[in-house]
Amino acid sequence: MPVVNTFLPAAAGAAAHRYGISLDRRSVSYVLEALHCRKKRESFDRSSCMGALNALLGRPVFARGQAPRTNMSVRAHVDLLRRVLDIDTSSLKVVQVAGSKGKGSTCAFVEHILHKGFGVKTGLFTSPHLVSATERFRINTEPVSEELFVEHFWWIWDKLYEAGITFDHDHFPSFFTFFTLMAVRIFMQQGVEIAILEVGIGGRLDSTTAVIDNLAACAISVLDYDHTSMLGNTLTQIAGEKAAVMRDGLPACIIEQREEVRPQVGWAVWGRTRA
Repeated sequence: MPVVNTFLPAAAGAAAHRYGISLDRRSVSYVLEALHCRKKRESFDRSSCMGALNALLGRPVFARGQAPRTNMSVRAHVDLLRRVLDIDTSSLKVVQVAGSKGKGSTCAFVEHILHKGFGVKTGLFTSPHLVSATERFRINTEPVSEELFVEHFWWIWDKLYEAGITFDHDHFPSFFTFFTLMAVRIFMQQGVEIAILEVGIGGRLDSTTAVIDNLAACAISVLDYDHTSMLGNTLTQIAGEKAAVMRDGLPACIIEQREEVRPQVGWAVWGRTRA
């Protein structure tokens, strides 16, 4: 049983629950250390990311389209981080997948079709992971190595610190935003031809949407009620948030949906894909 004591910050507990990660007693101490110690880089074992990862789980997540503790939109916040990290994704073709159910499976299908069927060098970013965080980052259907993961994790962490964005700074990224930035950097450095990005929550205000400069196509899996506190209480509101991944003039593949959400995903797109 995971130990979640009364002194565990509420944000850490909520984030751990959201991402399905248990916090044991040692993990709790890492979170508290990261939240209250200004010199975090020297506090963690650099041969791995375990302590820092647990600390990241304590970062507030985006709420109602705003980055936590700032007045910035998610897009503006991610753009700021990309400038600091010098991450330009204009050369990275992306297939983005949104939805409530089946988006991870859809991503896996797309990955296998592109790589196994057409020989494309693919990158896949999904969540959550089951055993190791490296499962979230795949190249040609295989998880990245622990060494590559650690290398890029600490590169981003250190670059943010060099720019004055320390762990207790308002602009330090959330767990998911940190991993999203990490994913596109890994894929570009490794020469990926097409990256498949699974949306975290929603679509319109998701970090994956904010890092895309060269969208090739998108897909929307089954839409249902999820994350209502962030996406809205009705199915049409939720569908509108997820349908925002679509772009004019670009291919969009949408599975057959309930009648009430069809206007949100676009009658023209619906008719074309259904035919």
